[in-house]
Amino acid sequence: MEHLIPVLILGVPGAVLTFRAPVFGVSYGSAGVKYSGLLRARSYAWADIREVRVAVLEGTVYSSDVPELVLASGGTDQLHMLAGHGSGGTNRRVKRLVAELEAARAAAS
Repeated sequence: MEHLIPVLILGVPGAVLTFRAPVFGVSYGSAGVKYSGLLRARSYAWADIREVRVAVLEGTVYSSDVPELVLASGGTDQLHMLAGHGSGGTNRRVKRLVAELEAARAAAS
């Protein structure tokens, strides 16, 4: 039974990552945004998104900048798989991605 512990600890997450990793990310077009995270994917039409902004997740040692969709329903959805980490200032890659998404949203409106 003890030999199953490493399989459970490493095998299950490894299997999930093996099958999910090739589709991680975000894609967007004239219809809206599709986000594929670790365990699930979700899609939003541009009409359902009020704004795209950078959210800052504070940590003890460093902070993370995360693209965040502000939804017309009043909620938000943070795109954690696209986070940028650092110790100060806004992550340039995340800032550029947010600007691209916001421009696409504005163009579709």
